[in-house]
Amino acid sequence: MDPAAGSHYRPSLSEGRLLAGRFEIVRFIARGGMGEVYEAKDVELGERVALKTVRPDLAQDSLSWERFKREIQLARRVTHPNVCRIFDVFHHTEPPAPGAITERITFLSMELLRGETLTQRVRRAGPFSPEKALPVVLQMTAALSAAHAAGVVHRDFKSANVVLTPIRDDGEEFRVVVTDFGLARSSAAGDTMTTLSADAGIAGTPDYMAPEQLEGGEVGSAADIYALGVVMYEMVTGTLPFAADSAVAAALKRFREAPVSPRAHCPELSSEWETCILQCLERNPADRPASADEVAGMLAPRRVQPADREARRAATGGASWRSKLRLMAVAGAVLLALFISLSVLGVRYRSASDVSGSRRSVAVLGFANLTGDADSAWLSTALTEMLTTELAAGEDLRTIAAENVARMKTEFALPSVGALASDTLTRIRNYLGADIVIVGSYTVLRSSKIGLDLRVQDSVKGDLVGAIRIEGDPANLFDVVSRSGAELRALLGIGELEPMGKELVRASLPANSLAARFYAEGLDKLRLFDALGARSSLEKAVSADSRHALARSALATSWSMLGYGRRAKEEAKIALDLSVNLPREQQLLVKARSQEAARDWDEAVKTYQALFEFFPDNLDYGIRLAGAQTSADRPKDAIQTLQILRKTRAFSNDSYRIDLTEARAAGALSDFTRQQRLAAAVAEKGRAEGARLLAAGARLLEGNAHANLGNLEQARAAFEEARQMYIDYGDRWDAANAAVNLASVLFRSGDPAAAKKIYEDSLATYNELDDQGGRAATLVSLGNLFRSQSDMAGSRRMHEQALSIYRATGDRIGEATSLNNIANVLALTGDLKGAKTMYAAALPIFHDVGNENGAATVLGNLGDILADEGDLAAAAERHQQSSDIFRRIANNSALAHALSRTAELLLIQGDLAGARKRHEEAMALREKLGEHGGVADSQLALAHILLQEGLAEKAAELAQSALVQFQREKRTGDAASAESVLARSLFAQKKQSLALQAIERAEKLSVKGGNRNIQISVAITAASIRAQAGDIVKAMNDLAVVAAEARKIQLVGLEFEARLALGELELASGRLESGRDRLAMLEREASSKGYKLVAERARAAQRRAAPPQAALKRATTYPANWDPLPPSAALPLEGGEKRCACEAFPPPFKGESRRRRQGVPVSLKREANDHLHFPGPCCIRGPSERRQRAVEPDASAA
Repeated sequence: MDPAAGSHYRPSLSEGRLLAGRFEIVRFIARGGMGEVYEAKDVELGERVALKTVRPDLAQDSLSWERFKREIQLARRVTHPNVCRIFDVFHHTEPPAPGAITERITFLSMELLRGETLTQRVRRAGPFSPEKALPVVLQMTAALSAAHAAGVVHRDFKSANVVLTPIRDDGEEFRVVVTDFGLARSSAAGDTMTTLSADAGIAGTPDYMAPEQLEGGEVGSAADIYALGVVMYEMVTGTLPFAADSAVAAALKRFREAPVSPRAHCPELSSEWETCILQCLERNPADRPASADEVAGMLAPRRVQPADREARRAATGGASWRSKLRLMAVAGAVLLALFISLSVLGVRYRSASDVSGSRRSVAVLGFANLTGDADSAWLSTALTEMLTTELAAGEDLRTIAAENVARMKTEFALPSVGALASDTLTRIRNYLGADIVIVGSYTVLRSSKIGLDLRVQDSVKGDLVGAIRIEGDPANLFDVVSRSGAELRALLGIGELEPMGKELVRASLPANSLAARFYAEGLDKLRLFDALGARSSLEKAVSADSRHALARSALATSWSMLGYGRRAKEEAKIALDLSVNLPREQQLLVKARSQEAARDWDEAVKTYQALFEFFPDNLDYGIRLAGAQTSADRPKDAIQTLQILRKTRAFSNDSYRIDLTEARAAGALSDFTRQQRLAAAVAEKGRAEGARLLAAGARLLEGNAHANLGNLEQARAAFEEARQMYIDYGDRWDAANAAVNLASVLFRSGDPAAAKKIYEDSLATYNELDDQGGRAATLVSLGNLFRSQSDMAGSRRMHEQALSIYRATGDRIGEATSLNNIANVLALTGDLKGAKTMYAAALPIFHDVGNENGAATVLGNLGDILADEGDLAAAAERHQQSSDIFRRIANNSALAHALSRTAELLLIQGDLAGARKRHEEAMALREKLGEHGGVADSQLALAHILLQEGLAEKAAELAQSALVQFQREKRTGDAASAESVLARSLFAQKKQSLALQAIERAEKLSVKGGNRNIQISVAITAASIRAQAGDIVKAMNDLAVVAAEARKIQLVGLEFEARLALGELELASGRLESGRDRLAMLEREASSKGYKLVAERARAAQRRAAPPQAALKRATTYPANWDPLPPSAALPLEGGEKRCACEAFPPPFKGESRRRRQGVPVSLKREANDHLHFPGPCCIRGPSERRQRAVEPDASAA
């Protein structure tokens, strides 16, 4: 990079110019191969940044631009204080002058570094002494280690890409920052160093390139180690190891000769330095140090952290957590998912002190306010947070997250002052895994100073380690905390923080006491689930200190809790941009939470994986990794992660957190039996030990499992207990979420009035809390309730209100959910065009956000509509796509449903054997999952096939078994369908009286259920049975009416069934010509649309045509001109007409609710409340074979 680029160089951008409406150019800095660099003011954040423009030829060339974007994405994965942070890519378009071409400027916003490069420093002041070089080298190795752990190789590491930013005024201590990760690829005339062109297939600067790099071979982290050796050689000698007249000559020398020992230039250099440098410069990559961490260890072994060694060794293929987790992660509830880990999972694990190389763990329990002045109460939280941050710096100790400590104190009602008894210490150790516990008190003195008393206890031995007394100015809490931390470090035998560490701590803390106060008050409210109050306090904290990254991150959390996804994402992005100067651990945590706020679960997985690799003794990061994997639709990976945790002695098999995390993953895998077992065990232990929040969270998951298994009474008891526990704890937010789940069970149990009352009460609570997410989710549930009661207008109104909220808050998954549910309502009311438009709008959103479950749901629903329209081939394709996704993400419950859909299509096409096979596969899955209602659905479908095959007795047995389960679950509509199939089975067995009783029950149930589709299906069966009993005139009239209605609402399958029954009755009544004509027309239409089973039956009926039976003649008289449906006008199909998607095309007289919309109760064929509002990215389980599935928000995960 050329700082001046010559006195005649004129930069492209002038001072004061505003780019992208946000960045005001302050001054030109330099130009390089990629473009120009400027200092700019970010007017949104009020801070200075560096802008690096991208050459137009690079930005306009599609291949170069795609490669460049990939490199940016790689570079952004490197999060470390010693790495220059890339914030974002922007595009600025300048309105053209008349006749001119539009100017488009592409640029990066980056951290602005003030200082000089290492090249400039060596040229200005000469070589470093080994003592002064060491801190610089250690920071360079830390930067490279972080990059390699993130899977990024620099490829152009050199002294010109290392910036020294002074920490002290004398310029003798630096923050070392490595720049241009993945960016230095091309050359420029003004560059002082020649850079090989990327077009030549090699990227890098020859003087620093490893032999394999020059040869165009595979470039890995070993190439960066070689370049590091060159830079170290240059630092201590002032020259390069392979100096020559040209870059090519210098490159060739490293193949022909060994480097001159650096001691030839610097005789006082120690043998350790010489060995380290020369080993880095080995020609064979395998002979170089295995990692940057190993380089640091060769020069200063005592200063390398064990966690760093583990993570860096993992980056180079050592047997570490990274290698194990990579075997696990093949591919690589919104804050609801985050808060299930905080409120449900944020507890309990044993000490990690027996992990190899693990650090001692410390829990700061807090400080009692002995002054008694409420105005100084905030100091307790502020001091706890700040001291925890100070002790975490340097990574010598593992500190317990303050939110986990706060929750534990509330659970056990622990005091914050005085020595703790040994049994209490044991409980704390078992709950938090803390080896050292710090308690204390503070007093605001008359001299306006604060007196802080600390007591340090060993939770293993129960001994008092020591006591400390610190006094200081409350206006300068950083000084109080810094001195306290230094005393504690000395007491615990931990070395003093280096200047760089102190700077990182300072960057983590609020800049002033006012900001510290509001930040502490906001955290207190967050931990009491008062997101609305927390938001107000945190906004004040940000106003007092706009650059405090942790306050911004907490504010993002409060926005997310309230359902304002867009605001949460925006605030999290600002926090991430400001986190560059935080300690590595905090920086990664801010990054992970930013990704969670954006619901970028795949990236969150990568960040938590990096955290766990750097800190393998911290179970919290392993748990969060598994949680993110579950949210990313990778529950199998989550299970493998948890298995790794269980194999670690410190994280014992009975860890409650592991059990609960596994229960959530089991639910995502539809293994509800396993989920129930794990959650029940944790709930029992939580009750026994007085851990109310632990028990409440476990009961919430247990209720979900019971509901999905069809155990409604057990589910109801679990949700009621969880709600009461949350109320007792004062957690209105989670209490409302538990109530919504309880309402879903009541709804499904046949008590819609009680469910509606709870929904309305919950809606009022969410309005008071300003929880837009909860409000929208409850509106969705109300919409489903109205739909089940045939109030389509009310249902649509509720879903549209939810859609409006989701769009306003930027919740794209919620938006797609509502679009799907509105489409279902439109389909049920006959507006298939509108439904398809809504589905088409929902599908790309689910794809964009990576929600495969939701995408598969919509694909299945689109398949239903295509089938109703008669396009069976396209319908089969959509159902296959849906099945493939469900199979890939291991959602076996949804897969069973999709298999049933496919079976129905096969049955329509006359493939009875194929249909039976798919239904049997679905039933096997449901039996394995313990889904009793789903098994009943499969039984009913198989009963219908048995009827087609003439096995009426077996069909009756299955229909009766299904009926019992439907009655148990109060699924009125499905019970009507089962009674209808039972009636047909009995009639086929010559049990006419019993058949008539069954069909009468079916008719009453279908009317009670209110679903017109089921009523039509049952009516066809009833007319056929009554005709055979002698009431043929009424039966034919009924069938004529039914056929007309089915045609009107575009139900092709039911229309064909009614016409087939009518034609058969005409033949039986002696109207042979009319009947044959009607059946011949039906055969042609059904065959053209792929309804082969109907076509075959119509053809068979024509062949069987015979003179009317005498008995029927005697019983029936007709007007001379009577014709219920003249063949010439027999329901002609209009060209291009749209069929309703509410009913698949059931085989003859089946009457059962086969075709149902997915998930939430949406179809008129579906009984009210046969779906629950349960965990998972999308709720997709339900009892009916063929229904449109509604994607519903996940309330229970809260």
